[in-house]
Amino acid sequence: MKNNRINILRSFRTAFILALGLNLILACSDDDDNPKGYTPDNTTPKTVSIYGLSDPYPYSSVKILGDEIGQSPAISLELTYPVTGDQTVTFGIDESKVSAFNAAMGTSYEALPSSVFEPMDVVIADKRINTYYFPLSIQIQGTLSDGIYLAPISIVGSSSNYITADPDASTYYMVVNYKQNLDPETKIFLDTSDPEFNSGYIFTNSISLTQYTIECAFYINSFSNNPRIMNITDAGESYSNIFDFQNSRLRWRHGRGSPYRSEVTTTMTFETGRWYYMSAVFDGSTIRIYIDGELAATGTALDTSTFGFNRFDIGAVWSTENVDNNMDGAIANVRIWSKSLTVTEMQEYKCSVDPETSGLEAYWKFDEASGHIFYDSTGNGFDMDWSDTARDVTGGGMVYNLDKSSYIQWFTDTEYLCW
Repeated sequence: MKNNRINILRSFRTAFILALGLNLILACSDDDDNPKGYTPDNTTPKTVSIYGLSDPYPYSSVKILGDEIGQSPAISLELTYPVTGDQTVTFGIDESKVSAFNAAMGTSYEALPSSVFEPMDVVIADKRINTYYFPLSIQIQGTLSDGIYLAPISIVGSSSNYITADPDASTYYMVVNYKQNLDPETKIFLDTSDPEFNSGYIFTNSISLTQYTIECAFYINSFSNNPRIMNITDAGESYSNIFDFQNSRLRWRHGRGSPYRSEVTTTMTFETGRWYYMSAVFDGSTIRIYIDGELAATGTALDTSTFGFNRFDIGAVWSTENVDNNMDGAIANVRIWSKSLTVTEMQEYKCSVDPETSGLEAYWKFDEASGHIFYDSTGNGFDMDWSDTARDVTGGGMVYNLDKSSYIQWFTDTEYLCW
């Protein structure tokens, strides 16, 4: 199989490169030219490494559909000593590095088979250049089952016996979410359109959280009444995480009441008739909203105290709010994590996640399609029985043991796509 080449042209030029069939633009500057004044040669032993790595497991995620090309962020290589003439550094998949990554990161990825990755050659074409930038590219060769894989893309060789890879800085990891085809599915999730369904469930167990992430997929039919999605709170609602809409923008009200309550609102507006995936992250000092893995709002948290979660309100539950701010739509995949998810994790977990993943404390898929119990997939004891809920009915205070099971409805989406 013919190796692909990335040709790095002379300093002060911008080069148009063919890398795995994709034109890339690479540029070098004066600062890249032999800064230590060494005389280039091909006899002095040299070490090549991925420049500037401080994390022993640098990684990013990429989605690849069929024969499309997936790329990493731009990386760079660095030689300890410049070369004369063309010298080649080769990247390949080192499957042996997967187990150490999984152990360090608490993951359980399967290795992307080296047989589906076409080796990637980088040609150093200027005697004096020892640092340059380019993305790593993956295009699946042959047959691969749909799934999420780990690709440890490593420096596996060079054209010179005098160039060896730095063992501590020669691998970049890519989490590859691969699908051969993307076809709509029929899925059933929880319909929240009936105002009488809105209520809350108080758990007998609780979690103490110093930082956390709350995730939810939602589908809205109308924003005319500023609908409320949910409140992740405690039994007395002294510390809240209220998610609602203001003029088609998502708002998160976080923490205890004044003066500790803080809020952020997205600048983006939302559309009706489609699914969105929200991740709300509190890292101990800052609150951030991500939509489909993209940052949408950020602000300073005024309340940095420990949050004791043991109550889940679906919709609006105080007095007439269930009608005034009812959410005409559906929800799915609500999760509570005892950690701040990274953007890579959000993108990876968008559609599904292993219930035993480290840090996942509660996970309601809301796909039961029947019955009145919403099950916690983690097995941590946060099942919700909608025949025994609690809410304020008239404004006079909480009413308990409310049977709302007859108001449960299910939302069928025959064109569901998630990837």
